[in-house]
Amino acid sequence: MPGALLIAVALVVVLGLQLRAARAELQGEKRKAILPAAGQVVPAVRARTLNGDSVVLGEGAPGTRHVLFIFNTTCQICVATLPAWVRVHARLATAAGVAVLGWSQDADSLTQRYVDEHRLAFPVVVGLPLRYLKLYHGWAVPATLVVDHEGTVVYGRPGILDQAAEDSVVSAVLPSR
Repeated sequence: MPGALLIAVALVVVLGLQLRAARAELQGEKRKAILPAAGQVVPAVRARTLNGDSVVLGEGAPGTRHVLFIFNTTCQICVATLPAWVRVHARLATAAGVAVLGWSQDADSLTQRYVDEHRLAFPVVVGLPLRYLKLYHGWAVPATLVVDHEGTVVYGRPGILDQAAEDSVVSAVLPSR
């Protein structure tokens, strides 16, 4: 009887370890499905900016890149990321074929107040249906994406940008520098 109990305990331990490994793998797969990552392909999306300009995200002439900062107006981490985004914009503002854009999840009026309050100099896309956030893996805000002219994400990162991440964004846009 004690041998059978020992075997049962060992089986429970082994099954528990297998379950833990399976859960970790599932979490990893969920992260891949939800968060932005290099290599993902996103559809071309026609959008408008706060000032009424029309842009097509994920499409363009060969060599063009869209640098996207996905945010909402109530996210404190988004606000903490703004200084890095201002620097990214300044570093890329004169680069040929590069468009740095914000993408607000909120209504035009809230976004306009946010842009004015934080004096954002880059255009901000508004009014896109939420399904596009899913397609661009932009649910977790802030999110940073660099998308090439064919709709391939060449850089994707959720969360705040530190100096190393800021440099990585610029390197993804200007790989030859």
